[in-house]
Amino acid sequence: MDSLSEKFPFIIERIKDLPSLYEISRVLLTEYSESVWHYSNSEYSAVVKKAIHYILLHIDDPLTLEEIARNTYVNPAHLSRKFKSETRMTLTQFIHFKKIEEAKPYLEKGNLTITEIALLVGFNDPNYFGKVFKKVTGMTPSQFIANTRK
Repeated sequence: MDSLSEKFPFIIERIKDLPSLYEISRVLLTEYSESVWHYSNSEYSAVVKKAIHYILLHIDDPLTLEEIARNTYVNPAHLSRKFKSETRMTLTQFIHFKKIEEAKPYLEKGNLTITEIALLVGFNDPNYFGKVFKKVTGMTPSQFIANTRK
């Protein structure tokens, strides 16, 4: 984890365009999730770990229970029950939480619009992004931005 936190800030500072930022975020997320996967002391079962790994690798894509289950080779109903019992969150709640956590640094930095950030983290509808953001954080993206600038 330390090597990731040292390596990526320098790379990110040099990025000049959105496609490059998008690509480096994918690489960072991949390396981070692989690191968590290999070094985690979590009590999660292999099924839940695989689902979390898949989610983190594809966090900026629209994700469904069926897709995650298919890619982790389990029945969707089984995955849903197992995930909820071990994480105390539904898959949707977990995905939303992770997407919002990914969006926060972009909002804090302030170079992108809320719409661009919504699209970047996998929300096709900026209004839905705002609703999910408020549900997860208790404030709208605009309120979050205002609070970070204080």
